[in-house]
Amino acid sequence: MKKIISLLVLLFSIGSFAQDKNVSATIAFPMTVGDYEDFNGIVDFGLQVRFTKLGVLNLGGSMDVNYLQNNYNLGTFSIKESALILQPRVFGELSIPSIQKFRPYFGVGYTLVNFTFKSDALKEKDNKGGLNLNLGAAFDLTDNFFVHIQYDTTKIPYKQTIENSENDLVVSYDRSLDLLKIGVGIRF
Repeated sequence: MKKIISLLVLLFSIGSFAQDKNVSATIAFPMTVGDYEDFNGIVDFGLQVRFTKLGVLNLGGSMDVNYLQNNYNLGTFSIKESALILQPRVFGELSIPSIQKFRPYFGVGYTLVNFTFKSDALKEKDNKGGLNLNLGAAFDLTDNFFVHIQYDTTKIPYKQTIENSENDLVVSYDRSLDLLKIGVGIRF
């Protein structure tokens, strides 16, 4: 916790002297909905860089890093699942002069997920990925600080092979990784 507070103080110090606020950093609480609702959100860190402005639209790139976990018992076994999620994307942010403090945004990118499954007897890892769509909005509290809410959805493709004596059946399906994130940020 001390490291997070120190980081926020450092970012505030940098942000106080910056002239162009084309970079922002966020920290949020991710909540899972959809197919992965058993996972508990731990933290989401984000970094956004605005490259160009086209009228009221700021275009840029961003990266979110999320950590989720799920702990449960199955009989006498203690099972721990975790997911480290990387979400690089391009985004557009509206900066409307009549409502300067409110900034809606949208993005598209690719989500990479590293799943880890640990029990008393084994440890497995699996990497998945899929197209990510993002919608959100930020509300400026000051010139440097803001609160934000965003929704990310990712379709993650799966293939499962069902073996039998005559032939193998391959079943393909998608699972939806949906995250609702609420947090704070700083522009610098």
